[in-house]
Amino acid sequence: MPGKMLKIFILMLLLPASSRASNAAVAVSTIPVVPPGSNPAAVVSTVPAPGAASGTSSRLAADTAAAKAATEAAAAKASPRTAATPPGDIRPQPDLNLEPLELDKAIEEVSRDTGAAVVLYNAVREIYIRQGKTRKAISLLATYDRNRGTDPSLLNSLANLYEQAGAQDLALKVHERVAALDPDNARNRPVLAELYMRQGDYKKARSTLEAMSKAYPDNVTLLRQMSVIQRGLNDWKAEETVKKVIRLDPQCSDYQLLADLYFQEKKYDEAARTLEAGMAKVPNGDQCLGPTLSSVYFQQGNKSGASVLLTGLLLKAKDPVIKADIQIRLKALSDLGPAALPPASTGYLNVPTPKAAPPSAPAAVR
Repeated sequence: MPGKMLKIFILMLLLPASSRASNAAVAVSTIPVVPPGSNPAAVVSTVPAPGAASGTSSRLAADTAAAKAATEAAAAKASPRTAATPPGDIRPQPDLNLEPLELDKAIEEVSRDTGAAVVLYNAVREIYIRQGKTRKAISLLATYDRNRGTDPSLLNSLANLYEQAGAQDLALKVHERVAALDPDNARNRPVLAELYMRQGDYKKARSTLEAMSKAYPDNVTLLRQMSVIQRGLNDWKAEETVKKVIRLDPQCSDYQLLADLYFQEKKYDEAARTLEAGMAKVPNGDQCLGPTLSSVYFQQGNKSGASVLLTGLLLKAKDPVIKADIQIRLKALSDLGPAALPPASTGYLNVPTPKAAPPSAPAAVR
């Protein structure tokens, strides 16, 4: 035992200083502790030689280095930018050379583009209207019109604003200009025809709609408008047009207009049958057509029939306006006689006031 320990000590002295330091640690760590009652020689024989301890230390260092390299490679693969960029490195930011830009200058610049100008006009118009500054909105679009702007949407907006302000003549001129700019575009024709009717120019109204009516023969919106125009011109085609509308899409106003046409021709029986048919077919037809039918009955000399009809309508009526109209008619029947019986509240059996046309062309025309 003492001889072997001496050999180990001599070998350590012969090693270089650096190796001696590391191997000393190994040697010390491997000095056997001899348990009581054990054979010291057997324990010493299990102590690794100095060279073997050095080899084990080298392999451990190599394994550690390899594991570190593998970890770094995996990190670089998962995040190449982080791996490529040294820690703490701050990349230079581009110099955008931004200058202050006020809104009015931006608007002035983009308005040079014709397409952008239309968007700007619409945006400013909407802002003015939202703020309740309708006159400024009209002034803005009127300036666009005076500068010979040609965008139909802006011009139609101007015409609509003129109509809302009661300036029918100015609205008509703008609609005429839109029609001249695009003769094949039928979108504003119904509105233009309506404006002509309001001015009493039924001939222009008819010529405005004739081409559209031929192109869309089953469009009930156009047919209804044409029937009113034809009636205003005492055109016999009005009766034919209204009957076609009734076949396609019957409404109270259609039956009333057809009855009025018969009434004008003193065809009272035809007028009565038309209204009775409408009352049976149209929802709430008795409320919207009954008062007109009472006038026809009265004109036929059927005072009792008119009185019974009006009394029944009064019991069913819920609308206070309709009730008031029926009560007036009943009073006229009992007090003043046939000549004082007022026309229906709708205005039919007199020349009807033309109803407003839709703001745009009917769906089938678009």
